[in-house]
Amino acid sequence: MAKSDIVNRGLPHTALRGLGLMLALSTLTMVSVLPVWLLAVGVLCAAYLVFRQRALPSFLRLLFVLAVVGFFINEYRWQFTVDTAVGFLFLSVSLKFLEMKSLRDVYLLVFVLLYLSAVSFLFSQTILHTALQLTVVLLAFGCLLGVNSVVQGGWSKRLWYNGKYVIRGLAIAVPLVIVLFLFFPRLSPLWSIPVKTQEATSGISDSMSPGDITRLGRSGERAFRVEFIDMGIPEPRQRYWRGIVLDRFDGESWSRSPQAEVRRRRIDRGFLADAEGAQYNVMLEPTNQRWAFTLQGSRSLSSHLFADDMGLFSFGTEIIQPTRYRLAYTGNESALVDIPTAQKAANAERVRSPSFKDLQLPRSGNPQTRQYVSQLRELMPNDVEFISYLMRLFSEEPFFYTLEPPPTGTHFTDDFLFSTKTGFCSHYAGSLAFMLRLAEIPARVVVGYQGGEYNEAGGYLLVHQYDAHAWVEAYVDSAGWIRLDPTAMVAPERISDSLQSAMGNESVLSADPVANLMRSVSWLNWTRLKLDELNYQWQKWVVNYNQDSQQRFFTTVLGGYSMWKIGAVLVGGILVVCGIVVFYFWWFRFSRPMLPAERKYLRLLRLLAVFGYHRAPSEPAWQFLERSIANIPGIFAIPLKKRTHALYQEVYASDPPNQNQQGVQN
Repeated sequence: MAKSDIVNRGLPHTALRGLGLMLALSTLTMVSVLPVWLLAVGVLCAAYLVFRQRALPSFLRLLFVLAVVGFFINEYRWQFTVDTAVGFLFLSVSLKFLEMKSLRDVYLLVFVLLYLSAVSFLFSQTILHTALQLTVVLLAFGCLLGVNSVVQGGWSKRLWYNGKYVIRGLAIAVPLVIVLFLFFPRLSPLWSIPVKTQEATSGISDSMSPGDITRLGRSGERAFRVEFIDMGIPEPRQRYWRGIVLDRFDGESWSRSPQAEVRRRRIDRGFLADAEGAQYNVMLEPTNQRWAFTLQGSRSLSSHLFADDMGLFSFGTEIIQPTRYRLAYTGNESALVDIPTAQKAANAERVRSPSFKDLQLPRSGNPQTRQYVSQLRELMPNDVEFISYLMRLFSEEPFFYTLEPPPTGTHFTDDFLFSTKTGFCSHYAGSLAFMLRLAEIPARVVVGYQGGEYNEAGGYLLVHQYDAHAWVEAYVDSAGWIRLDPTAMVAPERISDSLQSAMGNESVLSADPVANLMRSVSWLNWTRLKLDELNYQWQKWVVNYNQDSQQRFFTTVLGGYSMWKIGAVLVGGILVVCGIVVFYFWWFRFSRPMLPAERKYLRLLRLLAVFGYHRAPSEPAWQFLERSIANIPGIFAIPLKKRTHALYQEVYASDPPNQNQQGVQN
């Protein structure tokens, strides 16, 4: 089989290797998006082009295409989603590698691979992903230079020549990109458009069955990061991150009632700039949901974060990328001495939604619990006394806290309270809220996170999925809404320390051996935290550089935020960068680059100057040789003779015009 036309036409093999490497890097960045078999097709096609350097025969190519198209249809089942579109694009690019026949195909592949590189940012914007895509762009430019290069020689010479021009172009483009990034009015990039994917996102949901949060307790994925500004890090027992309120119970599961549409009021940017006091920033990982996680008694300082009912917060669109928001913290929580673990819950009142939802009960179910609460309520008509008794019950009775609770039947609360007495936070919170409602005390389940791992090097709190937690909010006439956490009565170590402390010998991440190893070995744990810090800074200063961030930057640097200031700085920065570029090209256009012999001669002169032998600025090289040859040591005399001779040979194609030429030849 003859080689393809492009090889016969002299296409550099380095360009083919560059194309193969571009597809391999694109495959690496799509690991979490595409199925394994499709990634394998990409690697196989890239390897074929690099090592065979010819087009696949038509008959074999047709069979291969039909086979992979059949796999593709079976995988995606005619679902027209973002994942399907990206998978089809990746498959088309991979198959194109098998029919390389002309130089036109090379250009087409380069441009399509660049488009695939841009599309990949829909799924990830981490610093590692960005570095890989930057490498893809550099390889693309190298391939285009390679197919148009006139340099003859081996692959190393071609690589050096093309790489030099790629780096030079990058050095010119980077300053302009930085100016545009900092000062151009912020517009939403392509990857911030709310496009939902099929990629599963770990996190809490708007319903809670007995085992839901238990499954999150086995996940080491990151939920969000918190950076505290002008305030100390709260104690572990104060780190309750409220997310959503579940106020509907069907006898087994708690769910969220349909919320009334909240009228969104845009926050004044002047207020954001002038806000002072205790503040904290949250970097939330993608959840495909709208709700945010905040401390009790917080106030939004971000224009895209809105206050909802019951002291909750949400976004205008679903979170499909890491999102940063800022809040002010009042910290107006106080403990109630009469009720164990009770804290007054600030701003938890219902304003827009009906209050009867906090007393809703199923018509039937859990008869044993109903009878128990009815009898207990007759003995304790006082709400505070009744709640205190139930809270102490969890610590005095043989209840156990575990990530692997035994299964329960249809009457979930009956089975848990009077039979198994073993469960996770969702079991305790759901059972307590149900009993309070049976006693006609308004109660609801709050789902969010509790705790967090402190990254000392980065100075921020790292909250994982295994920190997911559920607790109860109840209404007492004498105190208002209060926070109750029955988990703190059963396993106080879970609240005061961490989930692992509460589990004892039961490993939290036993289902994920890699994550468990990263935390158990000290140097691996240090590496994990350092990488997380690096990625956090990237997300904070680059990916999430939005309108609010730009406003704070202008306020800090220029003392104010206005469109004319943005325009003036932007135009000025572009003019400065363009001036530097024009000067750069003028310098290389009108200045002759040094020859190798000139560079070597000047390096020797700098060495001689260190030892006190200086050449006058206007002194010819041959005169300096005549004047110095008798005075300098032999260790310098011989190199000076040879370098002077080589200089005249390369520049003037003649020997030095001196009377001691015979000495130079020695």
